Amino acid sequence: ESDLTTEQLLQQGLRSLHSHRSSKDKGDDAPQIVVIGTHKDREGECKESREAKNQKLREMLLPTFKDEVVYYQAATNDILFPMNAQCPGQEEEDMAQVVRNRVRRSKPRRIPLPWMALEIVLDEITHVLQRGLLHKNECLEVARRLHFDESTLEAALMYLDELSLILYYPDILPDLVFTNPQVLLDKVSELVKVHHDLMKRCGDKAWQEFFNHALVTVEFLSQKDFDKHYVPGLFMPENFVIFCRKLFIFANYSEGKFFVPCLLRMLGRDDVSKYRLSHDYHLTPLVLHFTDGPPRRGIFCALISFFTSPENRYPHQWKLMMPDKSVTPDCLYRNCIEFSISEADTPCCVTVID
Repeated sequence: ESDLTTEQLLQQGLRSLHSHRSSKDKGDDAPQIVVIGTHKDREGECKESREAKNQKLREMLLPTFKDEVVYYQAATNDILFPMNAQCPGQEEEDMAQVVRNRVRRSKPRRIPLPWMALEIVLDEITHVLQRGLLHKNECLEVARRLHFDESTLEAALMYLDELSLILYYPDILPDLVFTNPQVLLDKVSELVKVHHDLMKRCGDKAWQEFFNHALVTVEFLSQKDFDKHYVPGLFMPENFVIFCRKLFIFANYSEGKFFVPCLLRMLGRDDVSKYRLSHDYHLTPLVLHFTDGPPRRGIFCALISFFTSPENRYPHQWKLMMPDKSVTPDCLYRNCIEFSISEADTPCCVTVID
């Protein structure tokens, strides 16, 4: 559930799309935007007509996203695709096919059939071994039965990773293949669940730092509370930390300590409002452009990790704001952070609200 209306959520999403779009995203190369209304069966309960909804969508999307919009009815500029998702019929099936045809622009790729056979076999082994990750040598042993060599296996793994059927990070975890992508999501979810279950019943200093300041160490993550999906000798806390640092889920905080912004508490609506500028201010919006991509994953916490990490090496060094004499990041929130630029020609402070 959200405090925002559907219209506000759409506007929020469109602002994000607009900030990420490239100057090259035009015509046939532009990403496609399809707006689907899934409750056609309950349309009679809505006070607003479908035409009114289409008019609002036109106002929100045009002319900014003219090249990206896929129209339900081009002749009348209707944008909203009406679907009965609860009980889809032939009309819904036909409409789904129309949407697929409109957004599928790339030519079909010819791939060796054994690549898909490999994915099926890896999935079977995952269930037999009851673990969602394999050593690359285990994959190679299986692949050789399909007449793969090492280079063919590498190409197949990269392809299956591209489809998100597996997760493979050869640059940071070259010996690991996550045959069940849910494993890594479960590990991050586990952190959040353990943190939530504490409910301020903290024990020693390490647990207090975890709960109050979202700080962890490899030793701390080695406890039985975080043992889900670990495989001795294959996937252990140090490997998990490497993965989380790469994806800006963790940030280096101090020697041996890592900062986990997704564990930070939320600043309440009333408190957040104190940071917001009123509509009377006519200021140019702040645009943050990251050339290497990771903070653009749509995860607000990745932005906090980026500003805290040593990888933050842009022309101007961004510094997170800390209270005087504080050595912990307890001034930060999951949805509101403050940072400053001290090396610019004109030093400034910035507050970002999610």
